[in-house]
Amino acid sequence: PHTAWMLARSMETLAIRMERQQATAAGELPQADRGGLPPPKTWYASGNGLAGATPDGAFRVEPEGERVLTGLLPAGIHSNLVVSSAGGVLHSPQFAIDGRPIRMLVAGAGGARGRIVIWNYPRALGLNYFRTSLNDGQFQWITLQNSYFTGEEAHLELATGEDIPVETVAGKRSWFSLLAVDRGDGTLPPPLPPAGLFTLLPADDPLLSAATVDRAALAAGYAKAARRAVEDWQREQATATDVRLINAFLEADLLPAQMDELPAVARLVSQYRTIDRSIAPPVRAPGVHEGTVDDQPLFVRGDHRQPADRVPRRFLEAIDPTPFPAENSGRLQLAEAIVAADNPLTPRVFVNRVWHHLFGRGIVASVDTFGAMGERPSHPDLLDYLARRFQEESWSLKKLVRQLATSRAFRLTALPTVAATEADPTNRLVSHWRLRRLEGEAIRDSLLTVSGLLDRKQYGPSAGDKANRRSIYLPVLRNVEEPFLSVFDPPSTQSTQGRRDISQVPAQALVLLNGDLARRCSEALARSLLADAELPDAKARVRHLFLRSLSRPPTAEELAASIAWLDGEAARRGIDPSAAAAAVPLWQDLAHAVLNLEEFIHVN
Repeated sequence: PHTAWMLARSMETLAIRMERQQATAAGELPQADRGGLPPPKTWYASGNGLAGATPDGAFRVEPEGERVLTGLLPAGIHSNLVVSSAGGVLHSPQFAIDGRPIRMLVAGAGGARGRIVIWNYPRALGLNYFRTSLNDGQFQWITLQNSYFTGEEAHLELATGEDIPVETVAGKRSWFSLLAVDRGDGTLPPPLPPAGLFTLLPADDPLLSAATVDRAALAAGYAKAARRAVEDWQREQATATDVRLINAFLEADLLPAQMDELPAVARLVSQYRTIDRSIAPPVRAPGVHEGTVDDQPLFVRGDHRQPADRVPRRFLEAIDPTPFPAENSGRLQLAEAIVAADNPLTPRVFVNRVWHHLFGRGIVASVDTFGAMGERPSHPDLLDYLARRFQEESWSLKKLVRQLATSRAFRLTALPTVAATEADPTNRLVSHWRLRRLEGEAIRDSLLTVSGLLDRKQYGPSAGDKANRRSIYLPVLRNVEEPFLSVFDPPSTQSTQGRRDISQVPAQALVLLNGDLARRCSEALARSLLADAELPDAKARVRHLFLRSLSRPPTAEELAASIAWLDGEAARRGIDPSAAAAAVPLWQDLAHAVLNLEEFIHVN
């Protein structure tokens, strides 16, 4: 079976080159002393591209091209051995940083990354000495400096490009390999010491005892060693030395690795590549990995430099102080405790948030402080009823919104009665509708919708403001604010915020009067009115303008005032009366005025 691997040409040049390399080899990889770091076999793996450690001799079939494989892999942990588009994340247990540099013997391509993670923080923060991108596919030692964080808890991480936490690198066929880890300042051996003849032959081989060795004998010795290495590999008994020798012969094209040189496997390789290309990339969602089981210390006054006693993993002490099992992280138990039938807190908080978004004020006004330090509920029995029903209806948000939006309270007018003003001056008891302004995102979407500019395309990456996509697709950057939304009290990008600030400042009126978005939408709305064949005259267009923008027809006074303004403005601008009915600038200004009415941006 190994005849397909037989030598095909002279090996004299290879023999001489390998002997020279052997003379400079510095030894084997460190396996015993890792400087106190967790060995790779104890690391945690996640993703469909990782299947545990493999012995010497594993390989990846090249996904394209004439070459079947580039070489065999040494013993280690390798991603994407079966499917080229698969991904994975490999991370070590937690350990304490002692200031010594950490070295990992790795290879990778396609934007894979190796890094040191401080206190489970997902980002690299631009600190290049904490991470290394892997792109050239060559085994190398990467060094991660960490003296600044001496004494802190950390772990090591390797990830394929699209599985890097937060800072994802888009790239096809990203992979990595891990062979060894080390901590210290000592000299490191070459990544993969070359295999020389005198380390490959049996101790009793005559070639080793010869006083002089000519080139022919040396070549014959290599042929013998190569044949034995291939046979060991076929029996799945290859050693690290066998792998290095076979790789050297493959690199020198002394063993067949091209499709036309291996007709017996060419068809299978083609089938594999067809299947590999047909496999869709995995769908990814943010999450956390199960790792080292450890209780965290209480930080005195929130200062991480003052750790106190460790606190057992558990739910909120006021609800259930029982610690979670010690053998796992407790994430499952935490999730179960959050949605437990006997836990009233979660449904109450959820229902209160939805009520706040629909009515402008929560039943508990302090939506972010739901306890002794927060405000008391205005309708505690109603809150409990809605929370119980929310649980009974399988936590259905749609059913909850439908119930609230069809309620009598939601249909109240914003004009309070005299009795309501006296009994409920702050509207805490929901005696009338709370007049409130739309969020900036809703105002922007409304402008795009009524003007006809809204791009209703769903899904895909974020898009800039000029793309006219819904506001949910606008990128949210911590240090860059979107100009239009920034004046309408957007939520903080620095932390979570359950209730937005509400302000009334001149910039809000100015951005609707002079802003580029408002003017673009006004022009588009005007052109659509003039292009509508079902609107034969100015009165029909005015009626449609109000109905489209405000969801109501104009009053008789508004209709008359609009027509009078169009006629007067046409005369003032010197526009011929016969052309005034179709003058875009006139209708743009009228549409702009309607879009600046208070009721366009308020829930009345």
